[in-house]
Amino acid sequence: MKDLMGEFIERQSALATEIENRFAEYFRAAVVPPFGDNGPVRAGYGIVSRLLASPGCSAEAVAKRIAQLPSGQGVYVIMTDYAVPGAGASSFGVPGSGLKAIYRGHSSNIRERVMGHVTHGAYMAMCASKKDKKPWSAFFKIEDAPGDGGLDITSAPYNGATWAIVAFEMKDSTRPLRELAENGFSGAFGTPARSVKEPNTPLANFAVAA
Repeated sequence: MKDLMGEFIERQSALATEIENRFAEYFRAAVVPPFGDNGPVRAGYGIVSRLLASPGCSAEAVAKRIAQLPSGQGVYVIMTDYAVPGAGASSFGVPGSGLKAIYRGHSSNIRERVMGHVTHGAYMAMCASKKDKKPWSAFFKIEDAPGDGGLDITSAPYNGATWAIVAFEMKDSTRPLRELAENGFSGAFGTPARSVKEPNTPLANFAVAA
């Protein structure tokens, strides 16, 4: 059994590396459309770009823009021109935007996860208003500090900056597969400053959405 387990672990690791490399190729070749002011801009293969906030944007306008994001599974990239330490760690960019990728994550619900990151107070209030709605945890932080993270891009000092999202939809994907996609993104462009590299995860149940 020991030899058999060793073989399976080796094969699993090799498959994970192959999948990450394939994702890296996909992300390098992906054509991301410019950010739109009037709604999400969609490209082929489930790529969506959306301007979330510009300087002085109201909370209501930001909420409407977040509501237009995909609600399914996928990988997303938070971009901004806010002065984030180490913002140049990732080379990913959208031509003409001047924005830096500062965080990439994944979720079974891109819309709600992004809401929790960038309009954290509104997200927690939404969860509290719904029976049995358990909020996510571990939101991104601009700087290392105690607490669970999350910010409000409609409040100072963040409301003086531009914020946007690029989402890569991954319908019916599992968490392990999305984590490999995250690592593929990092392999293609480097890990954004406020993200961490995902650990290698078991490859079981790829065909079951989670």
